[in-house]
Amino acid sequence: MQDTDGTTTRTAVLVSLGSAAPAEALRADVEQLRDRGYRVHLVSRVAPVPTLAEVLDGRTAVGRPTGGTLQVSKLKLDPHRLPGAAVVVLGGTAGPLVRQADVLVAVDATALPAVWLAARVNRRALAVNGLPAAVSRLT
Repeated sequence: MQDTDGTTTRTAVLVSLGSAAPAEALRADVEQLRDRGYRVHLVSRVAPVPTLAEVLDGRTAVGRPTGGTLQVSKLKLDPHRLPGAAVVVLGGTAGPLVRQADVLVAVDATALPAVWLAARVNRRALAVNGLPAAVSRLT
């Protein structure tokens, strides 16, 4: 993505679909990504703890998926079978964000199907399991 001043901004999207709030333990890695020029956005069911929220560039809330089968290209999805994945990739707010991200991170195990699906749609993005893996791959 290009900013209004012509510089290129890289975006890291963290996906957390578990029932626990994204915690303070993520803060140091988020700060490292920001120091490397990444904008860091969280897509989650639960709001992050305040100390983490203050270092994020944004957060998109996602709820439980509803409805019938959804289709992305040739891939058909049952949103109840992959909880939250379809909402993350196809959702009105989260969808464009993950499709344009440079880095996709599954913050918790529940987010793995969503990040896998997002990586299938956004093939140019680095997709990893865990924020420490993202930080180490981007050094």
